Amino acid sequence: MARGRTKDPSLTLRKLSKEEKEELYENHFWLAVNIAQKYLWFSYPLDIEDLCQEGWFGLERAAEVWNRNKGAFSTIAAFYIKSALQNAIRKAKRGHNGENHLPEDFSYLSILSIESEELREIMGRVLDEREQRVIKLCFRIDDETYHTQKDIGGMVGLSKSGVQNTLRRSLKKLRRALNH
Repeated sequence: MARGRTKDPSLTLRKLSKEEKEELYENHFWLAVNIAQKYLWFSYPLDIEDLCQEGWFGLERAAEVWNRNKGAFSTIAAFYIKSALQNAIRKAKRGHNGENHLPEDFSYLSILSIESEELREIMGRVLDEREQRVIKLCFRIDDETYHTQKDIGGMVGLSKSGVQNTLRRSLKKLRRALNH
């Protein structure tokens, strides 16, 4: 033991009971939802429900490793929630064969919950032709054929990173148009 310190038996390490863990989950789920909302715009293959579920897994992991003598639970929980969300987004973007692309069953229209004609009208107003083509190819709006970002880049004359930047910029423009 360190000099000048006495060991308080009430502060000894012990595993949390199931009830204590459930209380931590209930009291801190808002944190998982709050962090998940911040990651929503960077996680186009995943929706908010998926992100909240991953945040819950992060909360569970935090409860397993939390030492009540070393700091507030919310600090540890935020770290593990962010870590779980980042891993889930990375895996979803990587897809089945390790490439950075969208999953087969992902539909941009289902995320936006708007009619395809309304989407085309908004895209025509706010996006240039290349941006529209990238969005349509990435999210299979007019064509059901799956394309990787590298393939899309070849079709529109961009590198893979150029496609990613165009996609990010285009989605930002669409979000602004939909929110106004």
